[in-house]
Amino acid sequence: MLSLHWSSALFHILYQTLMPELKLNLSTDQIDSLLKQLRYGKYTAENFDIDLLRGLNGEVKALEVLTGKIEVKTDFRAYKTGNLAIEIECNGKPSGLSTTEAEWWLFQICIPKSEPMMLIINRHRLSQLATIHLHRGHVTMGGDGKKSKLVIIPVSEVIVG
Repeated sequence: MLSLHWSSALFHILYQTLMPELKLNLSTDQIDSLLKQLRYGKYTAENFDIDLLRGLNGEVKALEVLTGKIEVKTDFRAYKTGNLAIEIECNGKPSGLSTTEAEWWLFQICIPKSEPMMLIINRHRLSQLATIHLHRGHVTMGGDGKKSKLVIIPVSEVIVG
């Protein structure tokens, strides 16, 4: 749970000037739900304040991800294939996604003569996608000596809900 006493200077200013009596202890998901209701509910509030709060909530979520346990993978082929290769076994033993303690996975997709693209996905969602593609037989062997079992997941499925 996060308190609305975020470290963002801008939010602090808004909080101190616009909402001095407001005391809430909400998760970022609860805040997001509240903002969606304000924005798209029966009585909409389509204005800068709501967009600002949604943006600040997004920054808090990003900070939670970046300060938590994160597994970083560098992929040199995804830009060509359009797929991510997710390790689930090595030398016949569970590894990679099967054993990680990281809550988030960051894929650095290397693109020649360009800055890399970075994609961050929650471990739970990545595991769901990996299970689907494992059952579909989208598996290959790779890594050093082709000793790693890899599930192949299209990048498009990672970024589309």
